[in-house]
Amino acid sequence: MIVVVVSISITATIIHNSIQKDSIELKNHKKTFPILLDDRDTKLENSVIDLKNNKINILEYISIRKSILNEYSNKHKNYVSRKREIMENQSYLGYSSYKNFLLGIGIRFFTLIVSLFYFSSKIKQYYESKNQKIFYLIISSSFVLTSGYWFTWSLIYKVNSIGEYDFEQWHQNVLLIVSPILILASSYFLFKHYQTIEERLKKVISTLFDQILYVIPENGFVKDEKENDYTKLNTKVIIEVGKEINK
Repeated sequence: MIVVVVSISITATIIHNSIQKDSIELKNHKKTFPILLDDRDTKLENSVIDLKNNKINILEYISIRKSILNEYSNKHKNYVSRKREIMENQSYLGYSSYKNFLLGIGIRFFTLIVSLFYFSSKIKQYYESKNQKIFYLIISSSFVLTSGYWFTWSLIYKVNSIGEYDFEQWHQNVLLIVSPILILASSYFLFKHYQTIEERLKKVISTLFDQILYVIPENGFVKDEKENDYTKLNTKVIIEVGKEINK
């Protein structure tokens, strides 16, 4: 499971880095903005030169300057309007781009998975005292609740911001509270379930090894001349089982 999560995280990171934040259309549109600025500045500079050379008087200069700025203002409004239109077209589930979607969802999802692994390890861990167990369970639970909250937020608020799902404010608040609690509770019972299965398997294995290593030899079921071979075989089996458990 850990290998799968790490593999997904690495793959998502590579994909995220390979995806461009802006589309080609948006990049080309952004290139027009410096042209607008250069055109405005050039015209203003020429008007100042004309004024210095007495080609125009001060009133004409003021009128020309006002006209240049008004022209730039209109072009800038059109530029901003077109930019917003392009950004809306390339948005993805409330995020400004697919790249930002992967970034926003991916980081929170990875944090949630890591917190769940930490929570799982603290459930399985042996503690010297009950207070120590409670302390670490509270810490690990807070990690799950926090990461679960932000993961839910990244889905609810962003998706709802595109207007396709008309959640009321109180609906969102309830989901933000209930969802992390459900994640924590379900993961707790799931981990405890697998922990119970794991403990049963360990008990079965322990019983089998007791029979093989102690009960059978002590009851004389192994001949003396075969005892060394039997011991070597048991050692080999123990090593193989240990390798499987540690995988």
